[in-house]
Amino acid sequence: MPFSPLAFAVMTKLADDVGVTDPSRQTFYGILGAALPSPVGIGIAMALANQEGESTPTPPPVPKALTINSPQQLPPAADGVAYNYTFQATGGVAPYTWSLGSGSLPTSGNFSLAANGILGGTADKGGADDGSYPLVIQVTDSAKNPATAAQLFLLKVGASAPNLTATPKHRRRRP
Repeated sequence: MPFSPLAFAVMTKLADDVGVTDPSRQTFYGILGAALPSPVGIGIAMALANQEGESTPTPPPVPKALTINSPQQLPPAADGVAYNYTFQATGGVAPYTWSLGSGSLPTSGNFSLAANGILGGTADKGGADDGSYPLVIQVTDSAKNPATAAQLFLLKVGASAPNLTATPKHRRRRP
């Protein structure tokens, strides 16, 4: 029997379409279909490819890399005002667990980072917490082999000063 290049190409593609992922197995079904170019031969090759495709487990999707996508400069915390910020991440396998990798949070304001990624607290009205706090925040995903990402953030704490605009004073002339 003659070898049919068209039957080879069609069977190789059909094997891929039914879930045969190994290129050498796709080639095998292409050769089988090309060597038996009759409808019966191609039907047998197709039936075998279908059976193999159905028995080959589909690999689970590979999650995108875990990354923190919150801005490095956090919104400032004002003295005496409740602070609440939620960190954001993408990729990996949710849910995520957040933690403080290094650095320290303002202490008198009872600031804390919850496992769900919420940073909160209230800075001391007296200014005891005023300053800049470099923080390395970490996130860990829930994959079987967990991925971790970390990023440096800066939290500034200080008195909330109103935006004052200088207004020129006019002197009255005495008549």
